[in-house]
Amino acid sequence: MSRSTCTVGLTDEALIFLQQNVQLTEECICSECGNTHGKDMIKQKRNTDEGKNAGMFYDGPDLYEYLLKDGTWIREVVQCSPWNSGPMIFLNLRTDKGENLFKWSEEDIQKML
Repeated sequence: MSRSTCTVGLTDEALIFLQQNVQLTEECICSECGNTHGKDMIKQKRNTDEGKNAGMFYDGPDLYEYLLKDGTWIREVVQCSPWNSGPMIFLNLRTDKGENLFKWSEEDIQKML
């Protein structure tokens, strides 16, 4: 069995929350090609040492902050990185006030190990 970093990421509930609550870029149509652009989540890469350090060889995930429709930001954080032939990186979301949302349950983490 090979050893490698596995990013499990956010829970399904966290992904749904982001889809429903993150501000999107404006949609526009290119006058030259007619393609539609925009409607992308407004996010920015933050200091990602936390994510990179969770990996085996500084190969953990980049972490992002998302601009919510209410004007606040929410960011991805490493919840835990238990070992199973390499680190398995579980993420959750943290509000501006430091509240962790959509944490993985211990039961779900154990099922994935």
